[in-house]
Amino acid sequence: MTDALFNHISQLQAEIEKQREAAADLNRDLGDTRHTVVAKNRAVSVTVNGRGELAEVRFPISAYRSMAPAELGDLLVTQVAEAQRRARTASMQRMTGLLPSGLGSLSGTGDLDTAIGDVTKMFGDLGRAEGDRPQ
Repeated sequence: MTDALFNHISQLQAEIEKQREAAADLNRDLGDTRHTVVAKNRAVSVTVNGRGELAEVRFPISAYRSMAPAELGDLLVTQVAEAQRRARTASMQRMTGLLPSGLGSLSGTGDLDTAIGDVTKMFGDLGRAEGDRPQ
């Protein structure tokens, strides 16, 4: 193998490692990121993390006390869904930056866990070729 080819392969492997680290950082950040939605009537506030997992439910004012159980339940479901939608959109936008050029973008409508797994697997599979590097 020529020195030029070996240098090119080494540069590609360094780029893969850089992208793998960025994917790992993103995965950690998703757990720390918060998306909060407050109902128009301010009766409920819900917060999800960057993965869309429910992190907090608050009742900032006492309006929830006068709501029928079904009404409060519907409000909670609606607010959680909106917070999860925002988290998914923001996360997909961040993950699109990790994709190599030419692979398109993530739409934000898919399953976030699947997308994270796909990006992580992609970089993991590329990194496995490191053991094949000539000495």
